[in-house]
Amino acid sequence: AGAFVYQITAQDTDLRGALVYQAIGDEAAPSMFRVNSTGYVSVNTDLRQDPAHGNYQLRVTVYDSAVPRVTAESLLSITVTRNSFPPVFERNPYTVAINPQNKPGDLVVTIRATDQDPEDVITYSSVPGNNADEFFLVRSDGAVFLTDVLNIQQGEVRLDVRARDRPVQGLTDDSQIIFTITPPTFPVFDNDFCNAGPLDETIAVGTIVSNSLRARDPDLQGSLVYVIDGIFPADNFFSINSSTGVITVRND
Repeated sequence: AGAFVYQITAQDTDLRGALVYQAIGDEAAPSMFRVNSTGYVSVNTDLRQDPAHGNYQLRVTVYDSAVPRVTAESLLSITVTRNSFPPVFERNPYTVAINPQNKPGDLVVTIRATDQDPEDVITYSSVPGNNADEFFLVRSDGAVFLTDVLNIQQGEVRLDVRARDRPVQGLTDDSQIIFTITPPTFPVFDNDFCNAGPLDETIAVGTIVSNSLRARDPDLQGSLVYVIDGIFPADNFFSINSSTGVITVRND
């Protein structure tokens, strides 16, 4: 409030007193702007309180203070720039790899946009008409979740998304998320065969007989779990640590 907007001037060839200016309309303009007696126009209140309007018509009268009943009128058009910059997505497109093992409720990607207007709060949504809406939910904070079981084993699904910087007179930017659906991979041992012998028949229960088992999974989402799937009686005499793959003596 108080910022200078415009200086109104008038002339009176038979001026007896002093020229006096006064705002008389229109609509919201007199509440948003003030005119002092010298014609100095300034901001009267925080312009952000009226986001729906970008143009104001400030009607001003002027009169000779010695003859106040004789007036002249002028109209000052004031344009307020409310949203200078649109949001801009950080990436366009986004490329995300998922597989049919992803479950409904999984967070699959978070989208982000920036805006040079410092007070703007960006919200996100899918663009209406997306065929992929049945599979994904775009939350207002940019988090994208899987909402249904993918019935596609391989290929691409494209989801159009939108960023908006203001609920009223907001600017937008669109991007696209390309979901590449790939078949899941399975754990693979580094070695197909490990030799843990020979062992003395008197070896104590709990003794480590092998710690060389290692496996990997390129698309690991949880943790690797090791289990013994041996031929009797091997699985009766040995046990494996489910987390580390270390094999120990189980029974005498």
